[in-house]
Amino acid sequence: MPIGKFENQIDRPAAFAIAVWLLAQVAVLGLCAARVQIFSRAPAATEQITLPAMIAVQVATSALIFPHLLRSMRSTTLAMASMWPLAQLASNLSDAPASALIRAELYVSIWLIALFLWNQSLTTKFSRLLGIASAGMISIGGPILYYLQSEFAASTAHNPTGFAGYGPLAGAVSQIFSASDYGPWVELGVFSSCAAAALTLFYRSRQVIH
Repeated sequence: MPIGKFENQIDRPAAFAIAVWLLAQVAVLGLCAARVQIFSRAPAATEQITLPAMIAVQVATSALIFPHLLRSMRSTTLAMASMWPLAQLASNLSDAPASALIRAELYVSIWLIALFLWNQSLTTKFSRLLGIASAGMISIGGPILYYLQSEFAASTAHNPTGFAGYGPLAGAVSQIFSASDYGPWVELGVFSSCAAAALTLFYRSRQVIH
């Protein structure tokens, strides 16, 4: 490979990012199992929302630390392999069907692969910071915008089913509740295709330079 970022190694920043990745997911499991009221309208039996909370944390955390978490094939594989068992525990707590778990985790897996592809073309500190800001905006910003619209919009015509279209975090969570909404998959496909195209252009530009 012309760039060393595909090397199968895990350095200290990647190891730290993986530790943060695992800690965030274990924290969700612990809080929900302990029935801590994560938000004001959470059900009394908080374990019922463990799987949606787990999926949301996986997407949000990966968006904020992906330059280190997904810096090599090995660290990316480790991140993806470790999230499925934790999501399975969350599914057991939530008493969610296996189909919901598979749909949601498959969505998150493709999201991680897309971030990994984007990460290969981020070679400077500024570009990585810009990547974190962009990933955080499209993943976390969407649900925040949805919440603000639902709380403060002048119109009372609020459509709860529209939540799935508010970015990858909303799209991933929506897979738990609906198997017939293909909009989030289209959005994820566009994001992944753009990532693959950007990486292709990046390598071609390096070949021209060299």
